[in-house]
Amino acid sequence: GYVAAVTLPDGDVLATGGDPDDGIGTCMDASGRACALAQAWRYPAAGGAGAQIAPLQIARYGHRMTVLADGTVLVTGGLGPARLGTAGQVAALGDAELFEWRGAADDPIADLAPLIVRSPADVVRMNGAPEFPCEVIATQ
Repeated sequence: GYVAAVTLPDGDVLATGGDPDDGIGTCMDASGRACALAQAWRYPAAGGAGAQIAPLQIARYGHRMTVLADGTVLVTGGLGPARLGTAGQVAALGDAELFEWRGAADDPIADLAPLIVRSPADVVRMNGAPEFPCEVIATQ
């Protein structure tokens, strides 16, 4: 429960955090406070199953997420661990984190890497000194 979700620029949905309590107290301390999750899931706009991606830095639930202009997600507040190593105890979080949801699968040219041919001599030189480490010299 208490998962936060936001629509990403590509139309997919990002869902993070949550309270994993199953209603029988397996994730609660004596005061009845539940623990929090750091998990993040990405659900494709086209439908189908979601995929688990890199987690949040801090486990939390009841938090807010806002997509920023550069595509990263600002995650703020919520409830999370009272302090490190204190299982089952939560406290209000007064922090924020930038969450980068993009991975290698989101790199628009990652699949072109096998098509790019490079050579050790593939260096732009000015006055005999290398200026740029590599340039594409041919594509297949």
